Amino acid sequence: MQSKRKVSFTPTVTVYPVAKLSDNEEDKSRLYYSRGELASITREVKAIIHLSKLPQVAGSVPNGIGSGIHNCIVDLQADFSLRGLELYLYPVRAMNKLLRMTAIMKYQHALNSDSSLSESERSRSLADMSTKLSRWSQEVAMETARLDSIRSHGDDYLIPMTSETEAKRRRVSCDKDVNTRS
Repeated sequence: MQSKRKVSFTPTVTVYPVAKLSDNEEDKSRLYYSRGELASITREVKAIIHLSKLPQVAGSVPNGIGSGIHNCIVDLQADFSLRGLELYLYPVRAMNKLLRMTAIMKYQHALNSDSSLSESERSRSLADMSTKLSRWSQEVAMETARLDSIRSHGDDYLIPMTSETEAKRRRVSCDKDVNTRS
C-alpha cells in the first residue's frame, strides 16, 4: 500500500528584514563581494575549467542524447579542485536543472487550471511528475557522493552493495546429543 502524501505550494513568501550589518565602509567591503570581485571569481572559474583539459562531452550534445551520468560528473582521476564546478563544466547539467524547474511550474499551472480534477488528484499527479523528473538527479547525486567517498577514503573505501544479500536456509544436523558435553 502506498503512503498518502500531500503536496502543496504556498503562493506567498515571508520576507525577513535584515538589520544593517555595518555602517562602516571598511566593514562593508569586508562583508560583501563587489560586482568586480564576483566577475573576477567567475573569470577564475572559467580559467580553471579551460585549463583542466576535461572533455566537455555533455556540452557538445545539445539535445541531451547520450548524456548519461558519467558525462556530467567530474571523474575520479580528475583534479579534486574541480569538484563543485559541474554546472560550469557541463552546461547540459545546468540546462537540465532549469528545464526541470520550469516543467514542474508549467505542469502545476496546467493542473490548477483544469477544473475537472479534484485537489487530491492534482497533488498526486504533481508529486508523480516531480518524482519522475527528479530520478535522474538522484542518480547523479548518488554517483557524485560515491566518487567523493572514494576520493576521501582512498583504497580503504568499501563500496556498499545496493542489492540485498540472499539468505539461504539450510538444515543442520548434529551428531552429538545436545545434553552431553565433551
